[in-house]
Amino acid sequence: MKRLTHILSLQGDKDNSRHHCTSNLPCSHSPRADRNWNDDNRRTLLLCPALAAGLVLCMFTAACKSTNMPHQSHRLGSPTDSRRIELSLRTSEGNWIEVGDLQSAPILLFLFTTFDPISHAALQPLGQVVQKRSTLHVVGIAIQPDPRQLIQAFRESLDPPFPLAYDPRGQILSGNSPLGTLQGVPAFIMLNSSGRVVRRWWGFASEEELLELVDQAD
Repeated sequence: MKRLTHILSLQGDKDNSRHHCTSNLPCSHSPRADRNWNDDNRRTLLLCPALAAGLVLCMFTAACKSTNMPHQSHRLGSPTDSRRIELSLRTSEGNWIEVGDLQSAPILLFLFTTFDPISHAALQPLGQVVQKRSTLHVVGIAIQPDPRQLIQAFRESLDPPFPLAYDPRGQILSGNSPLGTLQGVPAFIMLNSSGRVVRRWWGFASEEELLELVDQAD
């Protein structure tokens, strides 16, 4: 009888050890648990690229938010500024755009970020304005960290009918450029043919609103 009790006790201990092995870590006495753990690891490794991409996007968006550049509702602001705007911008191909050299005609600066859906939507009415105002200079300026490679992909994907550039010194993004502190993206800054600010528009603008903005520079 004692021998039978001892055998049952050992059997119970063995059963309990199986029931307690329920964590994600492998149990040394369970080949099945080892296989499950390895399968979980493989699934985790497969998810790593997607998780990494998502993390980069979150960090990138957070970096933009940290520059105090939220989306703004439609708003017309800042009457004529007496200063001439001089900016040295660079395209993704490495070419330079000197805003001061374009001052034989009105200039519309389109400030955007490549990952902003409102900036994407603004391209359609802006493209219509480019077609209707042939003498107007339009320059898109990406306002975000490390924009060079991103604006190249932006151009290839959306094909805007005007040059895209960025500020290699980062002064526009930090608010230390002649444009002053930016209140949001997208933004439209209208310069007259003398290179002075006529109006600023924060947020999405329709074709009619943009044409009104351009006409104020004449």
